[in-house]
Amino acid sequence: MRLVCVAMSLCVGLAGCNAPGAYFHNVPPTRVMIEGATFDVRYRNRLAEANRIDARIVPRFDDVALKAARAMRVVSGCDVAEVRGDAAQITGVLLCDAGQVQRPPTGTELYDCVVIDRWSGEPDVLRIEDYDCAVLPF
Repeated sequence: MRLVCVAMSLCVGLAGCNAPGAYFHNVPPTRVMIEGATFDVRYRNRLAEANRIDARIVPRFDDVALKAARAMRVVSGCDVAEVRGDAAQITGVLLCDAGQVQRPPTGTELYDCVVIDRWSGEPDVLRIEDYDCAVLPF
């Protein structure tokens, strides 16, 4: 009986690992792989959320946040002004008018992207120029 209770607790606990926040609960995710990190990205109006679903254990937040912001940009088409959260679930503020944000996708897309970025004229500022993405079968 105790084993059954422990197993059910683990299943219930793990079921929420990739669950979206309340604001994004009805938005289908788009899966994006950026430089080895995999995210389910959802966005609505001027907010985006990236849930990291890869198997890396305790990655550095700044590394994950940069990749999550890139994934949000691929899916939404908007720049990301700021990100907050932790290494598993990251929320970003999109830099575009609500009219510019594309409609949320159906959730059937899977993107594998390579970032093409360049250093700007400013010291220590890396500008994301473009992405080379391939749509993979889901």
